[in-house]
Amino acid sequence: MPAVSEVDIIRTLTKKLKEKFPDVDVNDRDQKEGFERPSFFIDWLTTKSGKAGEFDADDCFFEIVYYAPERYNGFLNLLQVKKKLQKVLSGKLDLEPTEDLQDTEHFIMECEDLEFTGNKEDMALIADFLIRLVQQQDADREDDYGYPFMQELDNNIKVNGD
Repeated sequence: MPAVSEVDIIRTLTKKLKEKFPDVDVNDRDQKEGFERPSFFIDWLTTKSGKAGEFDADDCFFEIVYYAPERYNGFLNLLQVKKKLQKVLSGKLDLEPTEDLQDTEHFIMECEDLEFTGNKEDMALIADFLIRLVQQQDADREDDYGYPFMQELDNNIKVNGD
C-alpha cells in the first residue's frame, strides 16, 4: 500500500475547496503575482514525523489564504468565508483517491489547531492548521531496523533430511 504524502493532502484540500466554493479559484501551486480575486492559495509549511504505536504519524502544517473579491472592502465577506471554511476543515477529512491510491479508508486524516487571522490591508483571510495523518508503515515491508517482517521471509528448512 503506497504511503500518503503532503501532495495527497493538498489534492484533497483542493477538491474540498472547489466543491464548497465553486466560484472561487483554488491555487495549489506557487504563484507570486497576477492572480484573480477571489481566490484561495494552499501552502504546505512543515511536517513533523513520528510514530503512533506501530503506525507512522505525521503532523503536516498548512496554510490556506483567501483573497476577497475586492482589495479595499469586503471585510464581511472574509467573515462569511471564515465560517464556511471552518466547517470544511473541522474534524476528520476523507482522503481523495488517486490512480496509485484507491483504498483510502485505511488512512486517518484530521484537521487540528485551526487558527484564523484577518488581514485588512490585503482583504485576506489566513487559516493556519495542522493535518494529523496516521497510516500503516511504508510499503517497503521492513521494520524500523531495515529487516523484513516475519511473514515476508523466505525459508529453506529441510524436514526429515529432505
